[in-house]
Amino acid sequence: MAIPPPRLSPEDVRTELLRLRQGPALGHPGAVTALSEPLKTLLLARTPPLSNAASETTRLVGALRRAIDALTPHERRYAAADFNLLGEHSWPSLTERQESLARVLGCSAKTVRRHAGQALDTLALLICDGSYVAEPPPPGSDAPATAGTASDDGTGRFFGITADSRVDIICSALPAANQARGRPSDPLYARYAGFADLDALLYVRVHLAQNFPAATIRDFHPGEY
Repeated sequence: MAIPPPRLSPEDVRTELLRLRQGPALGHPGAVTALSEPLKTLLLARTPPLSNAASETTRLVGALRRAIDALTPHERRYAAADFNLLGEHSWPSLTERQESLARVLGCSAKTVRRHAGQALDTLALLICDGSYVAEPPPPGSDAPATAGTASDDGTGRFFGITADSRVDIICSALPAANQARGRPSDPLYARYAGFADLDALLYVRVHLAQNFPAATIRDFHPGEY
């Protein structure tokens, strides 16, 4: 018999989310291990079956990302910054992230905190009622896949990539001696000549671009990142 997920109040969930968004938040995925067992059980019960093979930490982060993605674009902006999911506002503390967002929006940090608090209230409600969980289409259904998601192979759910994510690909670099030999004079060609497995890098980039056409995809070798 299936065990239903535990019943938590929105206030219970909000209190835990307040703690989670402090410090590096989801910029340090291991932070989710500090969540209470009832909340972890609730989040894991609403994780797609496809991700069962992933670690508990990965599945918890994935569930939280899906809940944040279900917010309206306005509230999602504040929640994503609070939980350290936006590269341009990736700072080690919540205060720094909110001040960074305030500078971009041209408003005060107090205004950002107010909107972030409202987004947190909505997020707690979504997690409690499970309304952020989309039912998969039935087998053989001709329903189109949601734009910007890799619903065909689970890439988005596994890595937490959404339609407007920024994805950084880190690829090994050739030893400096190998790079120098026969290196093209054009700077762009010379840069790509330094990647150890250019075929694999291009394959990953094309695959991501096909599944997430609105995402920002960048590549680096370790010395650049």
